[in-house]
Amino acid sequence: NSIPLTGASPTGGTWSGTGVSGSNFDPTGLLPAPYTITYTYTNAKGCTSSDNKTVTINVKPTATASSNSPVCIGSTIQLSGSPNGMASYSWTGPNGFSNHERSPSISNATSTMAGDYILTVTDSNGCSDNATVSVSVIQCGGSGGISGGGLPASFAACPVTLAADIQGSITTASMTNGGVLCETCLANDTANKYTLEIDKDTKVMLAGNIVPRLVTFRESSATPPATPENTVIVSPVYEFNAYSSSYETTPSPITISPPAKLILTYDPVDLPQTTTEVFIANYDTKEGWLPLTPVPGAVAEIGKAYGLTSHFSLFAVIAKLSPPTPAKFEISKLTINPNQIQLNQEITISVEVANTGGKNGDYNLELKVDGKVKSTKQITLTTGASQTVNFRLTGDTAGKHRIEVAGLVGQFEVIQSAMPSVINWWLIGSIAGIILVIILLLIALRK
Repeated sequence: NSIPLTGASPTGGTWSGTGVSGSNFDPTGLLPAPYTITYTYTNAKGCTSSDNKTVTINVKPTATASSNSPVCIGSTIQLSGSPNGMASYSWTGPNGFSNHERSPSISNATSTMAGDYILTVTDSNGCSDNATVSVSVIQCGGSGGISGGGLPASFAACPVTLAADIQGSITTASMTNGGVLCETCLANDTANKYTLEIDKDTKVMLAGNIVPRLVTFRESSATPPATPENTVIVSPVYEFNAYSSSYETTPSPITISPPAKLILTYDPVDLPQTTTEVFIANYDTKEGWLPLTPVPGAVAEIGKAYGLTSHFSLFAVIAKLSPPTPAKFEISKLTINPNQIQLNQEITISVEVANTGGKNGDYNLELKVDGKVKSTKQITLTTGASQTVNFRLTGDTAGKHRIEVAGLVGQFEVIQSAMPSVINWWLIGSIAGIILVIILLLIALRK
């Protein structure tokens, strides 16, 4: 829930920081950690001042509750709560039952004591969680009972109780001492978003050939491991664990034979448009995300994913996407500037390159002049990006020349300027000298 941000002075400023919306702090989706929020105030003259505060998000405790149900009338009901080290424990139940011990007992059980017992645990940070366990109180001995009284024969054959805690919603099922379910365990959370179904006669066993007493399902706060290429996670990451007792805090590996059926929901709105398949996968530390075996005969439903699991680990709903198209390059807008130059003048040739494919890629451009490669450039473009590429060359041969870049063709011309006339002063001087000699000779003859 959002937490109002109050107490700032002077009023009229603004709040900012991770999780801040307006004047509220919303921890939804944030990992447990300290977060800095800032209050900034600007007065009428434009002077600004700010102050920081730290808001710490703590890990919410996970409550579990179990019992020794079924209990014979007149016997003792033993309730068990966890985890250890909580600041307080609070039990409520039938007949106005209330207790603040972690694992209270109720002697001289009667049929009116049967029903749901709710445990609320609160840690030192004031964070709370609830768990519920259902207790059965039955008439033992007499007809149908075993010799000497006690639990009926059906309970004697299946004396072990397996509790399935799905997000705080408890479902119990009886088992034999060898870990074989005597009835189907169909466990759901209260919103029916997650379902674990372990069929009757299924054998469930922990490492070391130990019969499990508790399996738990929680949304994991861990950062999801990376998925394979062309896949995305479209649900929270879920964590299944199994324990030898309700007091254990360290989970144990479990095997389920035949596999249990797992149903997880997802929001179809979260599916990418290129989705081709939706499935449940579990995470293997060596092989990564592995799809679960489909449930035989299960009818596909939008918003639900099905799978068979023989062990517990991290699970998630994963969408498989159609692979993106390779990089595709389109070249356009060939420009030659200028298209007529003097000998040894520089010219610029430009083209527009665009990547219209679905992946990033490299492209090699070649500039050909009169059929010969004059220059090469390599460019890298992300999908949807474009770039103008320029080539520069010097016209060193007079005449018209053909340009080609990636199939685009153009031409330019190199012209040679007319050379200025060279004045032969020696020739002019010689002619002038001859003319002068002739004139002098003519003058001398007239005399």
